[in-house]
Amino acid sequence: MRGKPSLCLFCRHAAQPQTRIFSLRQFASFPSAEPNVQPRPDLDAADSAFVRSEEDAPAPEEIPVRRIQSFLEDGKKTSYRDARPKAALQTLKVTPVDLWAYALLGTFEYTHHPDSRALRRINLKRSIGPHDNADSVAHELLHGFFIDPNTNLQRAGFVKVNEKAILNQLQHVHKFSGLSRIISMLSSTRDGCEFLSRSGTHILDAIRNNRKRQNSEKVTPSMVLEMLNNLHINLESKGLQMGPQLCNGALYYASKICNIAAVKMYLQLARKHNYAPDWRTRKALKSMYRSLIVDHPRLKDEDQQREALELITGWRGGVAPRRGEPRMTCFAYLSYRDTETDITHAIYPAYIQGLGEMGLHMGIFAEFMAQDPKRMNSVLLGDEHLRFRAQMFAIAFLLAKDEKHALQALESVPIEHHDISSREDENLMPTWRSETSPKSPHTFNPTPNSSNLWLLSIIYDHYHTHDYVPTPSTQVHLAKTIVQMSHDPQVAMQTLKGMLLLDSDFKLPSMDYGRKVTRRITLSEGDGQEGIWLVPKIERYSEEVVGEVTF
Repeated sequence: MRGKPSLCLFCRHAAQPQTRIFSLRQFASFPSAEPNVQPRPDLDAADSAFVRSEEDAPAPEEIPVRRIQSFLEDGKKTSYRDARPKAALQTLKVTPVDLWAYALLGTFEYTHHPDSRALRRINLKRSIGPHDNADSVAHELLHGFFIDPNTNLQRAGFVKVNEKAILNQLQHVHKFSGLSRIISMLSSTRDGCEFLSRSGTHILDAIRNNRKRQNSEKVTPSMVLEMLNNLHINLESKGLQMGPQLCNGALYYASKICNIAAVKMYLQLARKHNYAPDWRTRKALKSMYRSLIVDHPRLKDEDQQREALELITGWRGGVAPRRGEPRMTCFAYLSYRDTETDITHAIYPAYIQGLGEMGLHMGIFAEFMAQDPKRMNSVLLGDEHLRFRAQMFAIAFLLAKDEKHALQALESVPIEHHDISSREDENLMPTWRSETSPKSPHTFNPTPNSSNLWLLSIIYDHYHTHDYVPTPSTQVHLAKTIVQMSHDPQVAMQTLKGMLLLDSDFKLPSMDYGRKVTRRITLSEGDGQEGIWLVPKIERYSEEVVGEVTF
């Protein structure tokens, strides 16, 4: 029956005509040639000798642990053939996904999908050639494959004593396709899913390393989101939670590409399990309202813009609260669970600033009048930062072009009140930069507990929203201005206006995402105007100048 294209075999490559003349060279090149193919058992027969009940299945044998360290056994150097492998988890073991990829695509069908690339590497390792028929290829792929996924994963190297080595392997994998395959293999069992759920920080660090490296393959946020979505499905199917780290990471990458459905799903997941937000959640919020400011292609439709706005504020329509209507799932709800101790990672100041950037003065006024202490981070509460809270709302009102309520916010603080500050603020502030994307919790420098530095962090955050970086002279000017700011509400409001990018010359052009130029803020004076004011300046792109971590 071979050679009849009308027959539906294991895959479409098996129906190609085969010659009956076999050369010795063919058998020498491909060890799994046709004469070695075993006959297929009749698994449908009730009395088949090849079928046995599950109760009679033998217990899986104990797999010896293969560690990385030892190439010496009993004081003698072993050969490389007998030495233990360098990788803790052997990623070229056949998985059910590989079998499906072969059944649907064949062995040598060219595609960019990582599952197909892994299958080609397996074919190369097992000497599977393009002239092998479907039976021989299936025989080679199924060699050593078990129906029990726990046994397959154990044979690949996932055992208790190897977990630390696998985490190290995650950090040093060179390609995103390799990282995706490791996560796919581990998520095939419940034990592997529990291990991944505990290792959210390591997974996100590995993603970040691959995003920054970008050598042979470009890693887009869509690719990362697809991998995290698949991981979420596998975890949910086994009754496990994703964990706060992975949920916040998925929320960040979904916001980065304005995938409204994914953003909504992970916001609901965070609210359902009471996950605490972190700095990735704060950057996700910034990505959402920045996309609305610059007219992201995914938010061209008015319905999409309204839905994105509702995910930020939780109010129906997104503009302002309505009497008697409950608040929907949104970024603002995450502030109830915010436990960050650093002001640059707290979500509530970023939320208030985002309302100002989008011009929602009615929403800012509703938040200012409510000032729910449960919504604010614990570091914002107390009298030691009373003036800073007023300045935070005043900045949002000024960005929304509402000077009346900005003055009202500044007048809410007694003139004689002094916030907590330090004598070293004026010396520290000109060279200080906030770490909104910490590389590691061990190297993170927390923001000092000073209202002057906190106000400077909001100003810098406002500049970064519009892709501007202050020059060194501008940083010195800002530090001096903040330290010497008057407590008089009228004077303070004019001072804040002088530090914000309110002029139309500073507005960010639509879809200016490439950052091929550095947009710097310099100082100017003269031309009949009093005092010093900010002016934009365009320069060539410099990663050293921008100083922002992108991942």
